[in-house]
Amino acid sequence: MHKETPSIATVTILDREYRLTCPEDEHAALFSAARLLDERMRHVRETGRVIGLDKIAVLVALHLARDLLQEQTENEAYAGAIQGLREKIDAALLDVPEQRE
Repeated sequence: MHKETPSIATVTILDREYRLTCPEDEHAALFSAARLLDERMRHVRETGRVIGLDKIAVLVALHLARDLLQEQTENEAYAGAIQGLREKIDAALLDVPEQRE
């Protein structure tokens, strides 16, 4: 297993640059995450209800964590439904009589 050497990636969030170390093959995902975070933080800042970069960051982090947990819950429900369908298919296939040639 080859591990890629980390490199420096620079992202901008709320007009501040952050230099982060990550493997080059993960840069695109990092830039996408930074854009999402920047968009969400700008939206919160523009509402004017939350003041201070740290408070905005915590609020956005909480919202993103909530979204992630909701997605995980939905994925678990889908996985359970898929498993149930597999079991029904398996049971139905067992009930099919063998055909002889």
